[in-house]
Amino acid sequence: MATLPTDIITDILSRLPSKSLCRFICVGKSWNSLINDPSFITLHHNFSLNSKNPNLIICHDSLSISEIPANNHHTLRFSDLDHPVNHLPDYATVQFLGSCNGILCISDRYKKTLFLYNPCTKTQRLIPPVPSSIPDDNDPLLTNYNPLVYKQVDHITVFGFGFDSGSDDYKLLRVVERYEERVQMGREVRLYSLKNNSWKRVSDELIYYPNQPFDGIHVNGVLYFLVTNEGGTAMVKCFDLKTEIFSVLAMFDYDRDCDNHNFVFCDLKGCFGVMANYLKHDYNMPYGWKLGRADLWVRKEIGKKECWVRLFSISDPVRIRNVSNIRPVVYSKDGGRILLEFSGSMFFWYDWVSNKFESVEATGLPHEEPFDTYAFVGSLVSLATDKKKTTVKTVPKKNTHKKNSGGFLSTGFKLRL
Repeated sequence: MATLPTDIITDILSRLPSKSLCRFICVGKSWNSLINDPSFITLHHNFSLNSKNPNLIICHDSLSISEIPANNHHTLRFSDLDHPVNHLPDYATVQFLGSCNGILCISDRYKKTLFLYNPCTKTQRLIPPVPSSIPDDNDPLLTNYNPLVYKQVDHITVFGFGFDSGSDDYKLLRVVERYEERVQMGREVRLYSLKNNSWKRVSDELIYYPNQPFDGIHVNGVLYFLVTNEGGTAMVKCFDLKTEIFSVLAMFDYDRDCDNHNFVFCDLKGCFGVMANYLKHDYNMPYGWKLGRADLWVRKEIGKKECWVRLFSISDPVRIRNVSNIRPVVYSKDGGRILLEFSGSMFFWYDWVSNKFESVEATGLPHEEPFDTYAFVGSLVSLATDKKKTTVKTVPKKNTHKKNSGGFLSTGFKLRL
């Protein structure tokens, strides 16, 4: 029997998929302790972010999952994902509210019962009900007509889920607005802390109306929401999870003269991105609209200033025929291509330098369209209530090994060869 240094064992295990490590917990007490140690979880997650292909999640009434093959980027095989919403007493279709560090935030279709769920560790956390001072007339629908008072009553509820590295805590933001006859009658913002397992009120002095009831996206500790000001101009509303303060980010100079447009937010390797889809009338399309052009803008640091940069523009009508929406999903492993979802029904790898598309075969897709696709990297984060620490601290990869060289990970383990 030979003994390997712990650093070597740790380095080897940190390169393995999360699913494999969850099985290796049963190898012995030493491996169980190592794999469940918060320092190792952080090391493994940071290595996964930099070296592994992400998983893909499709949401359409239910959830499906697929890996991006390492050597074959042209085939995706989706399979149904079991999740807590499936086991609710009154089954309801699932809503995907966001993901962070391998944790999914999901709910029933009315966004009333909320869960945090890690598909790799199979652990979950039921989020306590949200206290609210805004009545919903016992109707969970976002838009409804109340025949008792003959008023149009609208409820807009949006969520944003992310990680606060400062407090080492996962947080969920909920914004509710109530309208009667298109006049705002109430607004409430609450924030959930996983560490405290409780909700609290958050002030919001920047009142901008949701452009559409889309949930926010998390990028590097900030939640981003699409809103409009009183003049109807689209803007980005930001919520910093560390300071718990709202701010507004001006949108790039988008085309306001087109017939119609929509914006899709995305996280591209830690950069906040927006795909601007410009539409034109086409009565042969199901909803009367056809995509005329799509521009991808990302926030990048140039010098000491962060600004909008247009990465590419797709305007070839032959390539985007019968398409009404393009969603950026994830970069390829080499960073030279990007996976695009077309109209919630098909996938293409796009090389923006050569302007070439490569179709992607996908099996196990929902029978009905459209669907929404999200990328996430699996992790070992546990949501079990008996775990004292369930979070991941994302640190630069070059410093990770140094930080893990002492303490628990400096002790030796025996490995049989």
